[in-house]
Amino acid sequence: MRAALLACLVLAACERTSPSAPSDPSPLRLTAAISQSELRPGDTATLTFRLENTGPDAVKVQFPSACQIMPFIAQPSGTVVYPGGGRWACAQVLTAISLAPGGVKIEELRIQGGLSERSSVYGLPAGDYVSYARIDGSYVLQSAPVAFRVGNSSTTVAIDSLLSCDPE
Repeated sequence: MRAALLACLVLAACERTSPSAPSDPSPLRLTAAISQSELRPGDTATLTFRLENTGPDAVKVQFPSACQIMPFIAQPSGTVVYPGGGRWACAQVLTAISLAPGGVKIEELRIQGGLSERSSVYGLPAGDYVSYARIDGSYVLQSAPVAFRVGNSSTTVAIDSLLSCDPE
C-alpha cells in the first residue's frame, strides 16, 4: 500500500515539474539529413540541418548567443564527439533569424571517415554515430537524429575479398 502511494506521489510530482506542451504548436520544424549513411575511410558526407517556418506568418527566432543552429554528433552511448568537449562555446551576443512563411535556414557540416587534414571537414574514426541539431532561443527545438556508420578499412577489405572468392 505504501509503495503504491509513493509511486502515485512521484508520478504526480513528475507531472507538475515536466514541461507542458505549448497551446499553439510551433510553426518551426528542425530536421537533420545525411548525404551518405555508410562511409569508408576517406569518404566524405554532408550533414544538413534545416530550420523551416511551416506556419502562415513570419517568425523571428531570437538567440542569447551567436550559436543558432547547433549540430551534434554522438556515439550510441550518448557521448557527444562533435563539438569537441560536447558543448558549444558561443560568443555572448544577441542574434536572430527571421523566417518568412515557408522560409528556410540551412546549416551544413561536412564529415569524413577517418582523420581529415582539412579544417572544413570533421574526421571520425570507425564506429556508429547519430547526428542531430538543436536551437536554444525564443524557440527550443531538437531535430530527430539521423544514424550513420564509419566503416573500418580492414573490415571492408575482408568483406570485399570474401565476395570475390572463386568457389573452386
